[in-house]
Amino acid sequence: MAQHAPSPFAELEGLELGFQYLSGRDRQGVNMLVISAAGVFPKGSAGNDHGKALAAYTLQGLVYFDPVVLILDFSGLHYTWGNSLLQVYQAAHQWLEAETEPEEPLHPLLTILGPHCEAAWRSLVTPVGKEPPPYFTSLEKAETEGIRLGSAWLDF
Repeated sequence: MAQHAPSPFAELEGLELGFQYLSGRDRQGVNMLVISAAGVFPKGSAGNDHGKALAAYTLQGLVYFDPVVLILDFSGLHYTWGNSLLQVYQAAHQWLEAETEPEEPLHPLLTILGPHCEAAWRSLVTPVGKEPPPYFTSLEKAETEGIRLGSAWLDF
C-alpha cells in the first residue's frame, strides 16, 4: 500500500504563507506577485521543512500567476539563523529564468524585510566583504521599484 506524503503547502507550525496578486492594469502593465511569509522560521536544520514549503508555495504562485515581478515579503517573519530560507530564492530564480536568453535581463525579484529578520537575512545573502543586496521595508516602496524594474524588463 502506498504511503501518502504530507503536502508541502500544509501549514507548518508557526509559519503563515500568503499570495497577493497585483494586476498590471494599475501598474503600467507590470503584473506582480507578492509571496508573504509571517511567523517563526525555526533556526538551523529545524527550518528545513519551512524552507521547502516556502519554495514550493512560491513555485505554485509563479506557475499560476506568471508575474513579471516577484516580491518576497518577509516583513512579518521572525528569522534568526539557518540557510534553508535560500531555497525560496533558488526555486524562484530557476523558474523565472528557465527560458531566458543569455542577454535577457533577469526578472525582478524584490525582498521586503522587517525588524525580526533583517540582520539574519543580510548575513545569509551577503558575500564576505560585499554590500547586501537591496531590500525594502514596505510594500509600497517595493511596488514602486517593481514597476520601474518590471517596465524595463518588459521593454527589453
